Amino acid sequence: MQAMTQPSRYVLDNRHEYANQHHESLAALLDPGSRTRTLELLDGSLTGMNCLEVGAGHGSFAVWLADQVGPQGRVTAIDLHPDGIPTHERLTTLERDVTRFEPLPHGPVDFVHTRLMLQHVPRREDVLRWLVSDEVLKPGGVLLVEDWDASRTDMVLAAPDPQTKQLYDRFQELLGNKVFAGGGTDRTWARRVHSRMMAEGLTGVRTTVSGQSWVGGEVGGRLVAASVGQTYPLLLAAGMSESELDGVFAMLGDPALVLASHLLYSSSGTKPVR
Repeated sequence: MQAMTQPSRYVLDNRHEYANQHHESLAALLDPGSRTRTLELLDGSLTGMNCLEVGAGHGSFAVWLADQVGPQGRVTAIDLHPDGIPTHERLTTLERDVTRFEPLPHGPVDFVHTRLMLQHVPRREDVLRWLVSDEVLKPGGVLLVEDWDASRTDMVLAAPDPQTKQLYDRFQELLGNKVFAGGGTDRTWARRVHSRMMAEGLTGVRTTVSGQSWVGGEVGGRLVAASVGQTYPLLLAAGMSESELDGVFAMLGDPALVLASHLLYSSSGTKPVR
């Protein structure tokens, strides 16, 4: 495949001052479900496996994989800015733009996991095709793709007053349809992953869908607040005022604000043995 000359314009930078809060919140919210799903798909054990984590962020799930594979296993983690990923004796960290489709140092793998990455990559279908190619995934190997369907912006389940709900709705609309869309994100991609896996020839394709409530002042509120901090200049450019953004920051610390999370589509498939 022909490589891009420029990386994706993903708007959430791993090196930003709010990046730790962002990744810690994601790990707390999503790692438990991703671990359970992975163990279900791999019959309860990753021992001896060669695994790939794509879009590793600060590496919480990659490190968990490295703990699981044992002395004979190996994990490779890819990210544009992998500086925050901890070291681990069984973990190789690569600073890469995934759309360059570069060879893996340890050859094709038994298990590929990517979470909240493909929806942000404009060439997402090409990347998915590469992930199931012979260069990346072994015959009999498993691919697990997890992305949010973030197409709904009416997320407020409870608010202290109508003005708070109105301001949050405005913020979420601009964040999704101006800021993230402007960076190449497709907030409806998660619903198409299942059919794309089938089209690439994977078998046993299954999708689970999950969601939860996010409460102000708790981990869900902290996650959204980190997104506000990381995209602050872009939100101003999209039309929000500093006073409005101050109000959004304040409401995200208020337990009277309760949000419906985005729905996480967790789609898996197995590469046929030929």
